[in-house]
Amino acid sequence: MRIRYLPVLIGVFLTSICSGQVLTFTISGQRHDFRTVPDVPFIESWTDHTFGVKTYQLTYMYHLKNNFNFGIGVGYERSITPTSLNPEIFGLNRLTTFDRYIKYLIFIPIEYNLPLKKGFNIGLQMLPGFGTYKSFASTRDLDLANFKYYQNGFYFNDCEFVPFVEYRYKKVSLRLGGRIFHLKKVDDAIFFKEYFDKVKTQVETHVYTKNVDIYNPFKLFFTFGYRFQCPSDK
Repeated sequence: MRIRYLPVLIGVFLTSICSGQVLTFTISGQRHDFRTVPDVPFIESWTDHTFGVKTYQLTYMYHLKNNFNFGIGVGYERSITPTSLNPEIFGLNRLTTFDRYIKYLIFIPIEYNLPLKKGFNIGLQMLPGFGTYKSFASTRDLDLANFKYYQNGFYFNDCEFVPFVEYRYKKVSLRLGGRIFHLKKVDDAIFFKEYFDKVKTQVETHVYTKNVDIYNPFKLFFTFGYRFQCPSDK
């Protein structure tokens, strides 16, 4: 993870210790968005991954009241989906193929957590995400060897709704969640008319005509949490 996030991570960690709340680390895996993948036989095996898009997230969760929690976190998303860049945005004179897409994200989760028996909980998390940086690169000599493009700027990325089951033992918690609804801003870096006019993709779509999208590929969340406790809380 880049040095730009180091002050944020230190702040999150110190805040969690001082407030006696929960620090969580989440790994999530999502199925590829096949609407962007060219329908070419020799690359089908590259995209035959259940978790082709992975996100790593560190979050500080603060308990509000009545079983509601609020948090703030940072994340790193990496996709290995082969597709093309929008030449209008990046000043290119032709379609350029890439296969590594990285995003740096900020999350603001809000969740309802219902305690059950024997340490188990169930709940629902709403997970808005905002981006700060995008990076595009070619790692398989798909087009131009070792090229790299990037975008900076704050933007709305998506909002996910994730029901979950959690088990707590003393200060440690383990959670498994699955996304049921996904609202996402259409990414004009990879969804653009020229590409879909020239290339047949594995799943046809006209999503490039929209501003937001509700496409929901299979996605699971695995979370480890640790509850800190100050002397004043004992």
